[in-house]
Amino acid sequence: MSIRPLLPGQGLPQTDQPRTSSSDAQGWQQALLGALQRSTATSTPLAPRPGTQPVSAPVPVDGVREQAAAKLAALQQAIGNVFQQQGVTTSDGARLQLGADGRLQLSGAQAADAVQQALDADSALQQQFADVASGQAFLRAADETAAFQRAYAANPKVAVAQYGHLLNANRPEPVFQLHAQAGQWQARFI
Repeated sequence: MSIRPLLPGQGLPQTDQPRTSSSDAQGWQQALLGALQRSTATSTPLAPRPGTQPVSAPVPVDGVREQAAAKLAALQQAIGNVFQQQGVTTSDGARLQLGADGRLQLSGAQAADAVQQALDADSALQQQFADVASGQAFLRAADETAAFQRAYAANPKVAVAQYGHLLNANRPEPVFQLHAQAGQWQARFI
């Protein structure tokens, strides 16, 4: 079987034989990869496309912000209930985040052992925390992307210097955390 080269302006390559073997599938994959590489090599991925407007506001995510805020409020209430059920007041500086094992980790709280045991026993609360953390991370990424796009439209060099961390594939992802302040749980990324 032979594959004809993909020329600019042509569709996918045509074969001389019907597709029947795994080597044929590999040929198609190679042709598609080559076409993609040629198209990305000739375009500038960070430059705005002609006729498009730069993003000037947070990414519109209809209802997602409101839903995320409601989920966060429900999580804060649920965490407060766990402390209350254990007879522990929320102490300033207490921190709650998901560990690498997916379990909630509490630190900096008075009488943390009783609360930690209650948190460990509540898998629904752990899942609720993970869901909220995921939603908050999405919104944070959307906001950072919009800010980068605005900065890039104004001055690409300054934008890359300011938001270079977004382009670093090896950077650690920020960790979502609830932090107790003045008796309330506040969301933040560390």
